[in-house]
Amino acid sequence: CDERPFHCHLCDSSFKNAYDLHKHVETHNDSDAYSCDVEGCGFTSRTLRTLRQHYRRV
Repeated sequence: CDERPFHCHLCDSSFKNAYDLHKHVETHNDSDAYSCDVEGCGFTSRTLRTLRQHYRRV
């Protein structure tokens, strides 16, 4: 069964659990709150999770 009882109040997305909803809501943030501190990189992200994924690649 593909029940998704957790609904985003900012868009039409829905999720199976509260954690995934919470992570999704972070993507609606207007600013790029997280930035890479590697000199000359300039990468920014709306979520800490995406920044951590970026660090694994650089």
